[in-house]
Amino acid sequence: EAEAEAEAEAERARADAAERRRLKERAAKGLRKARGRLRALCKESRLCEEEEWEKLCGNATAERSDQLETLCAGLERDLAGPEPLAAAQARLREALAAVDAATEAEATPPTGGEPAAAAAPPGGGGGEPLAQALAGVLSEQQLAESERQILADKAAKGAAAVESAAASLASHDETVARSRAEFDGHAATSAELQAKLAASRPRAEALEAEAARLGEEQRAAAAKLEEGVAARSGGSMNERLRALMEAKRSGSIPGLVGRLGSLGSIAPEYDCAISTACGPLDWIVVRDTAAAQQSVELLRERGLGVATFVVLDKQAHLEKRMAPIETPKGSRRLFDLVQCTDPAHRVAFYFALHDTLVCGDKKLASDVAMGGAKRWRVVTTDGVVINPSGTMEGGGKPLRGRMGGAQSEGLSEAELAKLRKQIDALGSKLDAVKAERAAAQSEARELQKEAKRAQTVHNKQAMQLEAAAAQRAALEKRLDSARAASQPSEAEVARLAELAKEIKALGKRVGEGEKKVGAADATLASLQEQVLAVGGIKLRAQKSKVETLGEQVSGLQQAVTKAEVGLESKTAAQAKLEASLSKQQAAAEGLERQGGGLQEGLK
Repeated sequence: EAEAEAEAEAERARADAAERRRLKERAAKGLRKARGRLRALCKESRLCEEEEWEKLCGNATAERSDQLETLCAGLERDLAGPEPLAAAQARLREALAAVDAATEAEATPPTGGEPAAAAAPPGGGGGEPLAQALAGVLSEQQLAESERQILADKAAKGAAAVESAAASLASHDETVARSRAEFDGHAATSAELQAKLAASRPRAEALEAEAARLGEEQRAAAAKLEEGVAARSGGSMNERLRALMEAKRSGSIPGLVGRLGSLGSIAPEYDCAISTACGPLDWIVVRDTAAAQQSVELLRERGLGVATFVVLDKQAHLEKRMAPIETPKGSRRLFDLVQCTDPAHRVAFYFALHDTLVCGDKKLASDVAMGGAKRWRVVTTDGVVINPSGTMEGGGKPLRGRMGGAQSEGLSEAELAKLRKQIDALGSKLDAVKAERAAAQSEARELQKEAKRAQTVHNKQAMQLEAAAAQRAALEKRLDSARAASQPSEAEVARLAELAKEIKALGKRVGEGEKKVGAADATLASLQEQVLAVGGIKLRAQKSKVETLGEQVSGLQQAVTKAEVGLESKTAAQAKLEASLSKQQAAAEGLERQGGGLQEGLK
């Protein structure tokens, strides 16, 4: 808007300047025409010397061309009358006297209360210099008032700009305050959700661990029950083992230890190898010969067939061979892989295995068994046995589960019933724990979703507040700029004071000038009435024409004066508006750069 207003002001100033030039050219053209007419008239009639008409023409200005025209018309009428030369010379002398009086009045202002125009002769226009002087003072007064109005308008616009910037900043602060309250509320909500989520994790983990423990206990009990049931429903060997184990539990055979395979354990990857290579795993281990004899007698009495026994006190000579040995590369001694709960039972496993080695595949087992200086008994992890003699055993379904698999074969019916109850109780507990775990996990997922949504909103509001802080800095800068621009400079304050004094002084001068012009006009009117009384109707008609032309010239003079004053005022206003526009454009470019930087940061 400021740019458009400045452009409109400049256009109006250019139009006024063009009008002013046109009026000046018209007045100058009239002056040249009047001068030429007067010169030709004087030369033809020999009314005066060349110096006299030169004096008339030289002192005439463009604004007084109508007076020269009136003088020429009067001289022509006089020359056409009964006494042409004398009357024309008299009129010419009056005009020269009027010029002299006007020149003297402009050079020396009158003192006292009598206006200088009162002494002007008729037809000489003695009030014209005073009117011109008054017009000059009025022009100065209008120019000063225009300049003061420009400064006042600038102050008003600056105040409006400050008010607008302050309102924008206040509105921004209110919006930020509401956003800050929402931000704090979301922060509290997010923190509360995070605390609930953190509290739910240990509970969920504890339920998960409890469910895993109960599941493992249930599986172990189920496996033990399955083995016990299978043992009770098996063949004669299981019956023999069950009878012997019942005798052990009753205390009738205290030296009975148990089935060899049930006295130790081995890693699952070697289960097939030991189940294939160790045939005595189903033998019965006893501490001494007496326990072996008691067991044989029990089997004979009950008709349960025969069993093979390993007597521990008869295998003591093997203990020195149980120490670790160096094995070929890629192989391990199978005995070293057996884990026993009681170290005293290890000799029974050495008795059954001796230095049998285990390898990962058949080719390596063959190389180990037959490729070295010493031949070894080797078994592969998939159950192929290579004997030192070179024979190989294998094929069919691989054996598994003989190691540690018959520990429950001696369970009684009461023990099996107890296992069933234990399994049912563990299942009920596991179901309850799983249901509670599922509820805790569902609650944790919901809390996690809510916490994520709250955190997203929180982060978005944080970014908005950061952008608002940058925007507030820009608004503060705008307010400071508006305040600085609204404050008048020292030069403007001084100029306002000077203008006030000038306008006051010019007003006084205008009043005095108007009094002088009024007095001169009154005297001139009196003289003109006297001339008209002497000249009769013909002179009055000529006077009416002259007055009409004078009014037209006066109107043109006023238009020219007004155009000059307006042009000067608008030129000054245009300069100030252009300076203000440049400043505003620079501020707008700065704000645009700041806005671009903020947008790049948000992206």
